Amino acid sequence: MRRALAITLALFALVFGVALVRYSPPAPASADAPRERFSATRARAAQERLVGDGATRSVGTPGNARGRAVIAGELEELGWTVETQRAPACTHHGTCAPVVNVVAQLPGREPGLPGVLLTAHYDSVPVSPGASDDGLGVAALLEAARALAEGPRPRRTIVVVLTDGEEAGLLGADAFVRGHPLAGKVRATVNVDARGSHGPSQMFETSRGNAWIVALVAEHVERPITTSLFYEVYKRMPNDTDFSVTKTIASGVNFANVAGIEHYHTPRDALASSSPGTLQHHGDNALAMARAFAEADLAPGVEAQGDAVWFDVLALGVVRWPERWSTLLALVALALVVGHAIRARAWDRGLSVFSAALAPGLVAALLAGLALEAGGALPAFWIAHPRAALSAIQWSAAAAALGVLLAVARRASPRALWAGTWIGWGALGVIAARLAPGMSYLFVVPTLVAALAGSLPFAVACVAPAVSAATLVLAVAIGLYEALGFAVAPLAALPTLLLATTLAPMLPGAPDALQRRLTPGLATLALGAAVIALVVPKFTADVPQRANVVFRQDDDRTRVFVDTTWGPSRWGSAPAPMLDAIGGSAGKDPALPWTSPADFAEVPRLDVQAPVVEVLAVDDAGGRHHVRARLRSLRGADTLAIVLPAGRPVEVKVEGRFAAPRAIPGGSLVGLFAVPPEGVLVELDSPSSGPIAFTLVDRTSGVPKETKAAAAVAARPATATPFQDGDVTVVTTAQSR
Repeated sequence: MRRALAITLALFALVFGVALVRYSPPAPASADAPRERFSATRARAAQERLVGDGATRSVGTPGNARGRAVIAGELEELGWTVETQRAPACTHHGTCAPVVNVVAQLPGREPGLPGVLLTAHYDSVPVSPGASDDGLGVAALLEAARALAEGPRPRRTIVVVLTDGEEAGLLGADAFVRGHPLAGKVRATVNVDARGSHGPSQMFETSRGNAWIVALVAEHVERPITTSLFYEVYKRMPNDTDFSVTKTIASGVNFANVAGIEHYHTPRDALASSSPGTLQHHGDNALAMARAFAEADLAPGVEAQGDAVWFDVLALGVVRWPERWSTLLALVALALVVGHAIRARAWDRGLSVFSAALAPGLVAALLAGLALEAGGALPAFWIAHPRAALSAIQWSAAAAALGVLLAVARRASPRALWAGTWIGWGALGVIAARLAPGMSYLFVVPTLVAALAGSLPFAVACVAPAVSAATLVLAVAIGLYEALGFAVAPLAALPTLLLATTLAPMLPGAPDALQRRLTPGLATLALGAAVIALVVPKFTADVPQRANVVFRQDDDRTRVFVDTTWGPSRWGSAPAPMLDAIGGSAGKDPALPWTSPADFAEVPRLDVQAPVVEVLAVDDAGGRHHVRARLRSLRGADTLAIVLPAGRPVEVKVEGRFAAPRAIPGGSLVGLFAVPPEGVLVELDSPSSGPIAFTLVDRTSGVPKETKAAAAVAARPATATPFQDGDVTVVTTAQSR
């Protein structure tokens, strides 16, 4: 078994090396590539024109209008029929804005057939030039539009919609789906988005009833990087893209890249950091699926085939089966492995090897993660030098797991260890098939390989399933940190632990010296990696901390915040120079719109005008209270919000459209973007009588000069960057109408 162990470890290394290559984006095609093909070099020129001088393309800004004009001009030059859709929009994200979509269509050979919708968003967050998010998607669709127009004419009409207001709450996609005539004439859809600046284009989401869609992906996508595990995880997360809206009217796929999060939603999302290889991969995928959908039959009821379970094999092809088969396959695989165990009479300590190794390994990973976090090595989910911390967690887990495996191996036969390992994998396959079918393949396939190899020479029976497991697990492991960071530390060690268990049947043949030294050696390496993780810089100029400055003035107090919160987490403690500039931290303050709980200090009040409410009508009758008013900013802010306290239901309309308030701590809010100087018409309606209390908020980019807020901005170190909305001035006033 010593030779089998050596071969397995060598094959693990080979699979890992191949996976690193295959799970990287392809090389960009040159400008003289065939006209019917996608060329990132040609697309890059369009991306440069879109980004222009690097100004934000946030909804309602001059940069937004300039980017939209570039897009419309590009599509018109390609011969597409182009229009702009202007519409007010409100979504369940608690936001409203007037948006302007660019809508283009290319008639197909059979224009009476339902068409294919291609989407990407051209807006960006206020602080970012959006070269990758979603300049990558826009450039990919513009070059795909050129290839579709100059290549063979597709069977179905292609509709390209470059949406506005995605970052403000999927507003442009909602406006198209709700109000554009073409929305009722599409049958399939492809969306392209970006969460970072580089990495491969992954098909991570589909609409429901995806078996037929996955079949098209398998047949037409040249370099597929996709798995139903992505789909299984993503549908349980609160994240959204335009595809969340468009999949309500059409079946389709969603592509995104997730590497390079250090540039995401920051000023660093510039052309220099945007990967041409990623652009090539996005474009290849979008063009392939546009053509596949355009030529497919798309028969009514095709979604009734149900969902699939699928995975790519080193980006060479896609293996798939109907989701409803998963439980049966898992049970068959488990039964066959149990059968081998019965025939071999392998009924001793090896049967407990799988759970006995996983449990201490996960506990060790959890403890290592907690220790690193307590020591300050993990101030955020993503840091500048993650390798040391990842190694500390993974090697701690491996030391604990292999220590148990070696102890069991000394008292169990190799056959029993084989049986215990693959019965454990098979049991997880059955559980996954019932609870999360999209991830079941990770366990079902290696167990099936073990079952099929169980009658072959024992060395083959050990090596074959272990290598198949490595092929599947390493495909996920390579992008795990980019996707999740240190959100859940034990997850970083799970691939290592799973692969470690596959070595159990071969450990009795390991050299005695290795058996004696392996666990202590791994523990020593883990400790050394932890020490390195504690001392290396957590943020650098290339991978900076996120830190905004917020000047906020309420009716009764004025504060300056240094805000490092991002979503549910903090991106480290506020940088010391910024805190010093505002006079130190006075503690944490409860959240209001655009001001998450953050370090703050009280500052002198400024002569800044608060937003105003111009009441047009009040009606308090029949047990209801209705207010019609115009809200506007006296200081020229184009972003406002209405904050409603908890405890009283209030229905909100903005310019005649219902707006669903978004829950926040202590109440709910409706955000209003791209508000014109004359303000915005709002109606508040409550099913109970009496004045409605609310807080009116306005927000502008930048902070007042010659204040502690400006000093904090100036003190921001090179290892920190503004993000999302950037440095802002917020003024609030409490109202009761």
